[in-house]
Amino acid sequence: MEKFPVTLLIAEQINLASEILSRLSNGISLRKFENHQDLAAFDGNSVIIIPASQFETASKMVSANRAVFIIYKTDAEIIPDLVIDQAQVAGMIDNSCSPEVIYVKLRSAIAQLVLLGKHRAAEMLEDVLEIGRALASEKDLDTLLALILSYARKLTGADGSSIYTLDSSKQLYFRLWQNEST
Repeated sequence: MEKFPVTLLIAEQINLASEILSRLSNGISLRKFENHQDLAAFDGNSVIIIPASQFETASKMVSANRAVFIIYKTDAEIIPDLVIDQAQVAGMIDNSCSPEVIYVKLRSAIAQLVLLGKHRAAEMLEDVLEIGRALASEKDLDTLLALILSYARKLTGADGSSIYTLDSSKQLYFRLWQNEST
């Protein structure tokens, strides 16, 4: 398995055999979580094993391009197509799955996460090249600064950005600002 920092986040009520987790130990850290706020506080690449009933809320708490889910199905639970068809869902397991099946699903989810990371890196490189071309071709300073703000927000995922400049009396003032949500 390729070296890629991944955390396996498992809902507190789900118990996986220790033999499965020990096979994944190479470069994979393990955390149990109790509630969705625990997920919101986590900002790394993660494979999240969660009951289907919690998927909708949990999927809103994590970055879509840094997490994939494995749905844990209880015996009587019916999983809606809306959950199954989500791009973030890498698979489904239940009590009847053998340790080998669970291990393969976990490895597949990690591979999907690695591909997401590579895609994200390629997109960022493409953005940086586009920024370079724009910086080289734009002559108007205000247009150039607006481009810098737009690209900086895109690369960082920020809602807003601003540029301060010094006036002739050495006082800072807003030169330009952008905010997506307002």
